[in-house]
Amino acid sequence: MCALMLCMGALLFPVTAFAASDNTPPAIDAWLEGDILHAEASDRDSGVEAVYIDGHRIGYLVDGAVEVGLSGYSGDGEYIVVYAVDFAGNKSSEVKLENPHY
Repeated sequence: MCALMLCMGALLFPVTAFAASDNTPPAIDAWLEGDILHAEASDRDSGVEAVYIDGHRIGYLVDGAVEVGLSGYSGDGEYIVVYAVDFAGNKSSEVKLENPHY
């Protein structure tokens, strides 16, 4: 009976753990097409948790990619800064793109 409860608990309350040895930051590529920002991020070890566009968190990635309109994300600075964070907390290098709204 106890084994059955443990199995059911594992299905109902999955836990994700990442090795403490994941010190590798995710890889990211970002580019603009008109007013659309495209970003692709990947991480072999723990996976990509989110992409950040000028400090705005984008947590919903489809196959490691995101496309967003700049109107809600670009600040008033000369550049737009894009980076990714993996589930282990590692931050990628920053990609700086010229802000077309500057």
